[in-house]
Amino acid sequence: MAAPTGTGELPALPATPRPRRRGGLHIVRAVLVILAAGISVLLGQHAVTAWQGGTATSWLGSALTTVAEFTGESWADLALAGSALLIGLLLIGAALPQRRRDGRSFRAWPALSVRDQGIARLASTAALATDGVLTAATVATSRRLTVSVTATGPDGIEEAVRQAVDRRLAPLAGTSAITVHVREATGER
Repeated sequence: MAAPTGTGELPALPATPRPRRRGGLHIVRAVLVILAAGISVLLGQHAVTAWQGGTATSWLGSALTTVAEFTGESWADLALAGSALLIGLLLIGAALPQRRRDGRSFRAWPALSVRDQGIARLASTAALATDGVLTAATVATSRRLTVSVTATGPDGIEEAVRQAVDRRLAPLAGTSAITVHVREATGER
């Protein structure tokens, strides 16, 4: 999502919230906990049955006997169960959210990060500090910065703004493609 900023009085930047944990990991963790609990119950029932002796059979023994007694007709059931398992795993994989890049962290302090809106404000402020720039507005995405400036003259302003923005964003990890659009100021108001 683009974060436009303009010139003039910029409001104070809010504190950057802590990075959110990926929700998909909670799903995988819950599935693994349920799977471990099921295996524990199965092995516990098998141990209790073996300890008591007698005619009772364990669930594990029954499952192993069923697998060992597969005939040609039951292989179709096994293929159907395998395909259902594969489809289930694919659906779990599709449910896991993709990682989205919300901003960039500082090289010196990786735990601190700046969102795209903050990066746009930094770029606009750097552009405004350049000689000959009257107004500046920046649109920032995760991979690109577009800086639009109004200048007193077009000579050398584009490269000066690009260098100023590069210097201002140097402490941040990663790079963004910087595009500068220069518009010459007119005497009209």
